[in-house]
Amino acid sequence: MIKAGKIKVDDEVDIVGMHSGALRSKVLAIESFDKIMTQAEAGDSVQICLRGMTHHSVTRGHTAAARGSLFANRRFTADTYVLKPEEGGRNHSFSSNFRPQVNRNYGSCSALSNVQMWP
Repeated sequence: MIKAGKIKVDDEVDIVGMHSGALRSKVLAIESFDKIMTQAEAGDSVQICLRGMTHHSVTRGHTAAARGSLFANRRFTADTYVLKPEEGGRNHSFSSNFRPQVNRNYGSCSALSNVQMWP
C-alpha cells in the first residue's frame, strides 16, 4: 500500500527496517491486481519488484521509501493514555516490569515501560 507520494519504475529506493542501515535498490516493476503499471500513488495497493532483492530480503516491518527520506529508530519516548475498565481497558494495575505491545503502521515491538503515575 502506498501511504504517501508517488513511485515510478526506475526510482531509487531505500528499504528501511530493523536492520543496520538502509538497503538500497531500484524499482524494476510495479503491479496492481496483475496489471503492470508505470507508476503508483498514495492509496494504491501494489507489488513492487526491486533489483537485487529476494522475497527473503524484505520482511514484515520493512518500508520502501525515497532515498534519504526515512530513517529507522530503535528508541522512542511516548505519552500514552490507558483506557479505564469502563472504556474496555485493563482491570489490573501495572507492575514495574510491565512490557506492553506497541503497534504502529509498519510493525510492532515489545516496549520497556517506565511507569510514572500523573495526578
